[in-house]
Amino acid sequence: MKRFILHVGFHKTATSSIQQTLASNQEELLKQGFYYPLFENNDSKVINHSIPFYSAFCENPEKYHINIRQGGDIVQINRNYLKQFEEILKIERNVIISGEDISVLPKYSLVKIREKIIASGFKLEVYCSVRRPYSLLCSDISEIVKSGISSIEQVTYPNRVKVVHKLKDVFEEEITFFSFEKDCNQGNPVEVFIERLGIKCSDFTLTKSNEGLGNLSTRALSNLNKNFPIIKDGAINPNGRCFFYTSIDNEKFLLTQQEFQRFKKDVDKENEDYGFLLGADFQDKSIEYSQELRISIDMAVKIYQDYAQSHTSHALLKFIAKYASFPLHYLAEHFPENVEVLRDLALVLEDVNINKSYELMLCARNLRPRGPLINSKISYYESKLSK
Repeated sequence: MKRFILHVGFHKTATSSIQQTLASNQEELLKQGFYYPLFENNDSKVINHSIPFYSAFCENPEKYHINIRQGGDIVQINRNYLKQFEEILKIERNVIISGEDISVLPKYSLVKIREKIIASGFKLEVYCSVRRPYSLLCSDISEIVKSGISSIEQVTYPNRVKVVHKLKDVFEEEITFFSFEKDCNQGNPVEVFIERLGIKCSDFTLTKSNEGLGNLSTRALSNLNKNFPIIKDGAINPNGRCFFYTSIDNEKFLLTQQEFQRFKKDVDKENEDYGFLLGADFQDKSIEYSQELRISIDMAVKIYQDYAQSHTSHALLKFIAKYASFPLHYLAEHFPENVEVLRDLALVLEDVNINKSYELMLCARNLRPRGPLINSKISYYESKLSK
């Protein structure tokens, strides 16, 4: 009997790397009797099945952040996705579908998907990788910040216990839960997962993708998200920051002990529930905290070079100033021809060192003689200094 393998996440369990690897090794998969479909949307190939399945089966596809970013006729797009799904169900070989957003679909949608698969003559197998509560919380926050939706302070707890209950109710004996941390301890979690399906991947090219943000990167972008979110009120924010794919540091993002207190009760409860529902492998063994953030001059330069835009420059320099381990005006030496750095450094420093602000603003005026804010501030500083 042909198999239908439905990989439903969770988020932050190497799902992107698994999807990239399966999509990149189509020939090897076909040799072993497996098919990993690539959905089409206009001229692009969609390898993360979250996108077609969540868009086509969720309650409000117009609010799906992927659809908001990509735009287009959502009704037509979903009609096309469903048509491709129906074609996949006609295939006489083992099928693999992988999409972490599938797990958060409403129960009735999961039931509908299941019924379609069973009715098409497949033996359904559902796989769900689960990360320990605190580990997932930190990774989830970093990913939400990366997406430009919220700041650390605005994130709510991503309770997965309800999702586990829902998946168990819908799929019963068809679903297998496994510990992401345990897979990591056994080696490459991508390889461990693929071989769990009965697929030999000795000849596969394994792919690692969707690298998370480091601690400093997460916190810098979180600060920008407070005033410049990419998505605001369900639409692209015209005043939002750019989407940045890369991290400027490699330090693992963790909550500080103070930040953790907001989530402690939820983490403790979820650990207790996981122990009952899934077993000890799914519980946190310890809680690690982030140390107090300190930004060196080299990292400050890197932050500004990689993440600053004209309209976010001042906010980013205020963030650097809060955690700088060096006199902030030293940054001017690294950006002597950047009028925005010189101007905004002056603005950040004016309450603590007006002499330095005046000096920096004069340098800014040399580069932008007619700048209205620059000239206005120079007059203000001169008035203050003359008293």
